[in-house]
Amino acid sequence: PTFLDMGEYKPEDTLISRVGWVGETNTVFAYVQNRTQTWLDFVTWTQADAKPKKLFRETTKAWVDDPGEPHWLPGGSFLFPSERSGWKHLYHYDAAGKLLAQVTKGDWELKSVLRVDANEKTVYF
Repeated sequence: PTFLDMGEYKPEDTLISRVGWVGETNTVFAYVQNRTQTWLDFVTWTQADAKPKKLFRETTKAWVDDPGEPHWLPGGSFLFPSERSGWKHLYHYDAAGKLLAQVTKGDWELKSVLRVDANEKTVYF
């Protein structure tokens, strides 16, 4: 096992709600949250001895639920589910964590992503 440097995230103040690989790379991602779960940072590590890089932060006055797995697209961009509008929808981010576009919207909630066809630019949910 290799322990990652958590940087400014202190174990007594935070929890990790999800960990995985960024697509088919050697980069690790994690969702780091405060203990009251009012914010969630999407962070990555490119090397085990590197400091975490925060791509973006989700916040709420109530509670940020684990949004589920991001869906990795060719070129490193990804689709990320979020409840920031009051409804769970998909958002498209570039590899550096810059928001590119809201993919779904409306007065309804995305339950799950079944398939992403990057070539056709189609999401089945």
